Amino acid sequence: MFVVPKDQHDELRVCNNQRNTLQMSRRNLRQKPRISYYEPEEPSLDEYIFCDECADFVYEYCAIHGPLLVIPDDKPPSVSPFPAYVPRAALTIPHVFLHLAPSIIPGAGVGVFSTLTLPRGVRFGPYCGVRTQHVDSMYCWQIYSRSHKRSHVVDAADGDRSNWMRYVNCARNWREQNLIAYQYQGQLYYRTIKIIPRFTELLVFYGSEFASALHIDLGKYNAPPGYAQKFGNVLFNGSLRYFLGFTWSLVHAKILKQETAMPWL
Repeated sequence: MFVVPKDQHDELRVCNNQRNTLQMSRRNLRQKPRISYYEPEEPSLDEYIFCDECADFVYEYCAIHGPLLVIPDDKPPSVSPFPAYVPRAALTIPHVFLHLAPSIIPGAGVGVFSTLTLPRGVRFGPYCGVRTQHVDSMYCWQIYSRSHKRSHVVDAADGDRSNWMRYVNCARNWREQNLIAYQYQGQLYYRTIKIIPRFTELLVFYGSEFASALHIDLGKYNAPPGYAQKFGNVLFNGSLRYFLGFTWSLVHAKILKQETAMPWL
């Protein structure tokens, strides 16, 4: 049996006391709340949505009236059920709720119609297409960055690389407009702003510049004062506050296409 000398025994006791003190200090450090020296990042403007009931912008969803009713696209089948060629975009339409048919607008070709009555606050999208930096077709939407600058364009000219939203036409006046286009988290969506009866065409407004290109009389289209504020009628959420009066924030780069109804309709 080995006996520890008294002087070494005292040193060992001191070491044990120091070890216990260190362990206690470590436990105390774990219990202390960590302090972050980074400023919290403010939400981007396109993380807000517009609540029709509150008539105001809310972060992500309205805590009082709940989130929007999201209707996703149909997943197109691997093999088309139609004997003739049908663009992939046409096969993505949520067929329980919507269908394609000749537009009520003369010369507009195909349009999107409600199969069932749609309530206000329904979200469709996102708008799909090819990401590019140039407006090369009549099916483009401009997307903005977190710093409110132009980021890129979504071009849905290719019917096999887009979705059904490319078929939504421009309203000729504010009374027949029943959709609002808005950007959310870097993507573009359509939202119903009123009850849409069944067999009614879905129509959105492209913005004053391109409405003029579609030969729409803006004098007749102009809505009553406060109409845009009532529905958050802006492409980029929050731009009503920051870019009011700048038409480029509302522009949909689409020009009327003289196309005939698809033969399979």
